[in-house]
Amino acid sequence: MPRQLLGPKPPVKWAGGKGQLLPQLAPLFPAGNYDLYVEPFAGGAAVFFHLLPERAVLIDKNEELRPSQN
Repeated sequence: MPRQLLGPKPPVKWAGGKGQLLPQLAPLFPAGNYDLYVEPFAGGAAVFFHLLPERAVLIDKNEELRPSQN
C-alpha cells in the first residue's frame, strides 16, 4: 500500500495544496532520512505528512494556519 495512504492526513485542505500531486512529486524527493526538514510555505503540510520526518520546522505566514501548526 502506498505510504501516503497509511500515514496521517493533512488537517486542512488548502488552496495550492500538494496532496493530490504526491504520487507525481514523491519520486522527486531525496531518498533517506532528513536531519531537519524545513517547510517554509506549509499550507496544509501534505508533503510533511507524507515524509513524516523526525525533526521538522513548519512555517506559514498565513495566521489562519498557525494555531494548528504550533
